[in-house]
Amino acid sequence: MPRIPVATLAGTLMTDGTLLPDAQLWKHLYRAAVLETNMELVPRRILEARKAAGERAMHLIREAAVDEPELQDLVYAKQVLDELERKCQSARQSGPDQSTPER
Repeated sequence: MPRIPVATLAGTLMTDGTLLPDAQLWKHLYRAAVLETNMELVPRRILEARKAAGERAMHLIREAAVDEPELQDLVYAKQVLDELERKCQSARQSGPDQSTPER
């Protein structure tokens, strides 16, 4: 069962009871998008990761942390998510993935 985030004042509470600081949420959701193997879930994972990354970037910008290395990580994550989304859309247009064996 996937861990679903729920926002709290102290951070984000995952359904398994783990508390992630908001600074870590975007990384968790980014990994979930990149590592997702169910292509039907990938678009949703991408949206969740983009939303969390955008919120984190806005927080860093408001805090005047423009030299923060995490901003570079966020830019890179956006590029990867964009490419993942292109591949996902391409796969949907071309039909089922023939390289994945049926189970």
